[in-house]
Amino acid sequence: MDNRTWVGPLDPRDFMQALMKVEEELPRAEVSKTCFGAVPLECNSETDICKRFMDAIICSKLLPEEFYLNVNDHPNEISLPLLSVHRGQESGSPWSSMEFGIMFRTACSADPFPSEDGCGSSPQPSTSKAEERTWKKLASCAAAQFDHQHRSFLFTILVCGHHARFLRWDRAGIIVTDQFDYKEDPQPLAEYLWRYGRISATNRGFDPTVRCSTSSDQEAFRHALQGRLESLKLIPGAERTLDDRFPCYTITVAGSAEEPRSYVVRRPISSPSSPTGRATRAYIALDIASQELVFLKDYWRPLESSHTPEAEVYRALEDVEVPHLPRIRMAGDVRGGHQVTSTNRWQRLEGIWDCGPIRGYRHHRIVQDLAYPLSAVRSSRQLAQALRNVVICIAIACRISWLHRDISSGNVMLGTDGEGLLNDWDHGFRLDPKNKIPSSRTGTWRYLSLALSQDAKKVHDVLDDLESCFWVLLYQSLHFFASTADVAEFNLFDYQSDRLVDSEIVGGAGKAKFLFGRGKSFHFTCKPLQDLIESLRRHFLASHVARCAAGETLPEHLEDPATPVLAIFDAALSRTDWPESDVLEEQSRVARHGSASVSGDHPTSGSLHHHSSQAPNSAPASLKVEEHSSRGSAKHRLDESDTDDSASTKSSRSKRLKSDATPPSSPLRTPSPTSRARTRSAKIEADERLLRRVTRSQTSLGRRIARSQRS
Repeated sequence: MDNRTWVGPLDPRDFMQALMKVEEELPRAEVSKTCFGAVPLECNSETDICKRFMDAIICSKLLPEEFYLNVNDHPNEISLPLLSVHRGQESGSPWSSMEFGIMFRTACSADPFPSEDGCGSSPQPSTSKAEERTWKKLASCAAAQFDHQHRSFLFTILVCGHHARFLRWDRAGIIVTDQFDYKEDPQPLAEYLWRYGRISATNRGFDPTVRCSTSSDQEAFRHALQGRLESLKLIPGAERTLDDRFPCYTITVAGSAEEPRSYVVRRPISSPSSPTGRATRAYIALDIASQELVFLKDYWRPLESSHTPEAEVYRALEDVEVPHLPRIRMAGDVRGGHQVTSTNRWQRLEGIWDCGPIRGYRHHRIVQDLAYPLSAVRSSRQLAQALRNVVICIAIACRISWLHRDISSGNVMLGTDGEGLLNDWDHGFRLDPKNKIPSSRTGTWRYLSLALSQDAKKVHDVLDDLESCFWVLLYQSLHFFASTADVAEFNLFDYQSDRLVDSEIVGGAGKAKFLFGRGKSFHFTCKPLQDLIESLRRHFLASHVARCAAGETLPEHLEDPATPVLAIFDAALSRTDWPESDVLEEQSRVARHGSASVSGDHPTSGSLHHHSSQAPNSAPASLKVEEHSSRGSAKHRLDESDTDDSASTKSSRSKRLKSDATPPSSPLRTPSPTSRARTRSAKIEADERLLRRVTRSQTSLGRRIARSQRS
């Protein structure tokens, strides 16, 4: 997150009148009595300011009786502000009752926001260590409050010396007031407290579709989790779900036509590090009606017309029975107040800082059956079959004009029967001659096609998605199956050039070396896997060369690129010499690979290094780094829609080989060789029938799309 998401400065009174509306008339006599004169002008401790400040608030009696103040004395809760306002009964977790935080700094110079008015100027990044420290603390506290609670937005008060500001955070950015001297003019602060205590919970930022869970629902949730502990161990971060530092909530989800259903959640198994942006949170949830555990995805989708809501993408795919998708139970935009960001609507006002475009977001939820990561596979054949399923899903989706645009090891998953599924269609794009394909990159850096790695402006097509399947297969195979490869081979996935092109990251040299057979050679112990990867390597090398030579128009043999890829997979999977269970145990994988730390500036013939000339906190706006789980794997997502994370793109955590650790055993059903042979031909025939039944011509569509891009 950076200062381009700041909107301000607003006059404090304008801020309150617009964002904290109340029906009652302001009691000016009471407000005028409030005094913060006892707060020292100079002191050595933020705690000293906090205590005097708290005493003044208590003496003012402007907050209703159900509100109370709390000084953070939880040493393990470093993301709590020093002083916070709470409502309701005290509980074990300070987050369950927290309303808003107040942050203190002893000096006015620690304020990270510009002191001058907007007047079209661009706010400059924090330059001093004190300003940077304040900004990081503000962002971490806001991110933690969003993470622990279910909010559309939240308020914060920043106190630096004798100056104060009001902040309002939502997923688009921050609305910031001008600073004011609360000792000389305490009325804005007093009015804020009075107003806050009298606006509704929804207008204080709480999501009206979420409530605290009853004790019986909490017990049912715990019982359901304990009954599935073994299988849940396969899901990275699942152990977080029982973290009792997080309150239990019941979320009501409404689909397009279905009756709303309620789900119990606790701590998300993955959550964003920034308070702004898509803010995807993934939960293992209990369906109260069916008493089944499900997966609940909660995020904020971009409002641009070019982004189709994920729920609509799934409905379009399900209408024609596209195979190998997760089972969607409920999906749609969240209903209720404040489910659309408002910060983006304030950026064009006169006198506002010139922050550049701030995009708006809409709250969205998806509920689906639980699925498992690719790290749950027990054999190389099962991995190959999963990727084959994804190829057929991509092919049929493209026949009805849909592209996925983010094929990654995190989005290729396994159902309870071990079937490969293609998940997370939130970047799905409908191909239409009237709908121009965005030229900015979308996807996960590690698995981008070579063409997209080399050219950030290349138009994404189905061949890019198919090639990403190959890189997912290779990456997972290197992790989990015996080979002569060493740790250096993983650098080919993360390699970046030491230069930027049009402020965009470029790379792909490692992948190019591998495709052209110029890198260090290695072989897999499993002969069918080795032959499959080699056949796919040769195919995508030929496709890449043909595409580069063809320019904008794909040659005829690439107009239906999925068919030859499926033929390669089917030929490999028909072999009878696949091992029954050849996945390496975790201890063997670590012993084989050792440490995955990488250093150096430029790649050599045998070792390709992930490198960028940028400083750790200066990633371009197109690069988003998401933590997959507590195990430390970093997902490098290149997404034209997200500018919220500025973490380093070259963190060594992205190369940790233990990131996809697999437990010794898997509860996923693995069919016997006999049943595999019996069902395989039936599945292939069903897929071929579906391909024939989807009558829309991909070739004709591709030509129309190409014409629309050139016009």
